[in-house]
Amino acid sequence: MVIGTNDKEKNVISRKGRARTGAKGIGRFALDRLGADGTVYSTSGAPNAVSSIRWHVDWNRFDQVGSILDEIPAELDEDGKVLAKVLAPLRRLPRVGDVIKEPPGTDWTTGTAIRIGQLRDDWSREQVDQLNKTLGALVPPVKQRELRLYLFDDSNPEAYGPVDPILLDDFDYKLEASVDRTNSVKFELYRNELNPAEIDPELFDLPEMREHPLYSFTG
Repeated sequence: MVIGTNDKEKNVISRKGRARTGAKGIGRFALDRLGADGTVYSTSGAPNAVSSIRWHVDWNRFDQVGSILDEIPAELDEDGKVLAKVLAPLRRLPRVGDVIKEPPGTDWTTGTAIRIGQLRDDWSREQVDQLNKTLGALVPPVKQRELRLYLFDDSNPEAYGPVDPILLDDFDYKLEASVDRTNSVKFELYRNELNPAEIDPELFDLPEMREHPLYSFTG
């Protein structure tokens, strides 16, 4: 747990060609905020071998008075479970196995799973609803669907499932561009800063509003 390293600055692209994101190691402390017990399973595929590791930390140890970051141990060891075995209990929960269908050729042998236990908060229905909406902001549009998110609530199995992308309609101005076969570009501008139907028409009868350039606003 070395916080604030510059590894992602030196190695911008991963071995699979993806851009590395994130910094400072803050995500690890987000696990602490959610629950006191954190476990990460990760399985990578190497030539002629599969390597699995398990990282575990008890965040309650950081509550000790006078404790220093590098004095709190975390467990890191080799684990015999490939990702498929780690996910097996989860996939037996109601609806999970039915909703999440493996794409052809997917065996869940490699990947990373994060398990958070001893939750800090009691999750109400309203909080889970808000989580579902928040996750929707992370899901790309359908035509760019390389990332899929799912939310399941064991106490309410039928309420959730695949997370749909939210409609990004919270804007003042939106510009859309399209290119046709002749390489001509068409632009469309959408104004959303106000609703003209809610403006009192008498506003434009005021002398101040009939002077240029404000008057042209009504045209």
